[in-house]
Amino acid sequence: MPNHKNRVGNQIGSHTRNAVHELQLEAQALGEKAQQRVQDLGESARQYVTDFQGDIEGRITRNPLKSVLIAAGAGMLLGFFFRR
Repeated sequence: MPNHKNRVGNQIGSHTRNAVHELQLEAQALGEKAQQRVQDLGESARQYVTDFQGDIEGRITRNPLKSVLIAAGAGMLLGFFFRR
């Protein structure tokens, strides 16, 4: 009887170790996938900001007077709101 208990205990231990190992592998794979997704999103955000900056710079270059007037108007509005 003790031999049977030892064998069952060893089998349970073996199955548990295998399950833990599989979970570790899955967790590692998920972590790597999440890391790659975050890197991809970061790169997309950088590209969006770069494109947006280029667009704004192009508009300012094409319409400098209009850009200055818009900036002055925005500054006046902000000054009005923060003064109160």
